[in-house]
Amino acid sequence: MTNSIAEIEKASHIVLVASDPYQRQPILNLRIKKAWKAGAKIYIVNSNATELDRFAASQIAIPEYGAGLAAKLLLKYALDNPAIVPNAGTGLSNPSDAGINTATATFGEAVVNQLQTLANEIVGAKGAVILYDEMATLDPNCENLAADLQALAFVTNNIGRPGAGVGPLFEDANSLGARDMGILPDALPGYQPAATVGLSYAEMLNSPQLKALFVMGANPARHLPSAELPATLEFIVVQDIVLTATAQQADVVLPAVTFAEKDGSMTNVDHHVQAIRRSLRPLPGARADWEILTRLAAAFGQPWNYASPRDILLEIADSNPFYTDLTWEDLGLQGVRTQEKEAAHA
Repeated sequence: MTNSIAEIEKASHIVLVASDPYQRQPILNLRIKKAWKAGAKIYIVNSNATELDRFAASQIAIPEYGAGLAAKLLLKYALDNPAIVPNAGTGLSNPSDAGINTATATFGEAVVNQLQTLANEIVGAKGAVILYDEMATLDPNCENLAADLQALAFVTNNIGRPGAGVGPLFEDANSLGARDMGILPDALPGYQPAATVGLSYAEMLNSPQLKALFVMGANPARHLPSAELPATLEFIVVQDIVLTATAQQADVVLPAVTFAEKDGSMTNVDHHVQAIRRSLRPLPGARADWEILTRLAAAFGQPWNYASPRDILLEIADSNPFYTDLTWEDLGLQGVRTQEKEAAHA
């Protein structure tokens, strides 16, 4: 996300493409409603109903998997607007007239006209925030959804100023923090390229070559038609706080603790690092995730000597450019935004 969550309240226009903040980011959803109360216009481009529909100035109903084409049309119509600075879209893909004909056949003329109107609204907006669902980028014909919406924000001058921006809504809390730490199959911490590319989430659940699976804080069985993990898996370990459908199929279950039973930190969608403070005593036998992983590492002969989450954060700050100079004390009670730390460091 190029803007902060707080800046959403300053937006004059909020555009939600294939996204439902109520389901993904409830706190952000409240920010959008506060912006609406202050006069912001909400535009929804979706194939499904959302909780914010009743607040929308315009609902543009697109077919399933139509978000990618809708984003291309918004970008094209923005680039065609005479208010756009000449050459602002240099190097950007602009759908041809043939593409418009395809869109008209797919969406219908009325929807295409609505998208053109919305593009012109974004061009003339005092500040537009454009949000999309991260999972929508995996849908058929949506591989360029993120790039096209980022380009739309760029050419309409909705990046780098108050009340304007573009970004994804992640599926889970701390999803961005996990990515920063190298949880993606093709990236190391700080998004350094990995020498060997691993399997994606879907590939792991459908690979007959995979014989063992370590599941931490996830329930992949819910994403499978029969809720049954592949029979080809010979050994399954689940580390979680409840006995999920996945955990019930595990050979070993490692009991973890909830956020209220541990200290730590998390990174939200606008790169604020927030402190997690323990408020409850853990149940006997349960451990924080970092403690479980440290003990496993020791069993494998690895010298992990972390004594607390503070030690881990110091290593992150020392090795990950997104967290340079961040300290445990910086978190205080509310957290600190890492971009501010980077600016001070620069």
